[in-house]
Amino acid sequence: MDDRSDHLHHLEEVVNSCDGITSVASFENPAGLIQYLSENRTDIVFLDIELGKENGLDLPGKLPDQCEHVFVTSYPEFAVDGHRSDPLGFIVKPASQEDVMNILEKLRIRRSKPTGLVPEYYF
Repeated sequence: MDDRSDHLHHLEEVVNSCDGITSVASFENPAGLIQYLSENRTDIVFLDIELGKENGLDLPGKLPDQCEHVFVTSYPEFAVDGHRSDPLGFIVKPASQEDVMNILEKLRIRRSKPTGLVPEYYF
């Protein structure tokens, strides 16, 4: 999701070039993204932070629980604020295939871990 079509097109090309990708949808506005997510199971969303009048940092709270998110931004200084929503990662524009492949590997690892377990604490 990016409000700039040139950045969106570049990211779409990079994501489509990665192995294991079965479907890519792209959006220039949050409303279109949220509508799509309400109708389609989605594993991961790449979010721009600066979205004109909108702020991408506000979007993770509107995503379905199973949907991971990654911030893609030209402003790495936003990383501190972005960590509050527990993103899978950050990519500084322009995104490379290596950046996206690293994120997809993190997603694979996170999804392969068992869930619902109570952690053990040792004191």
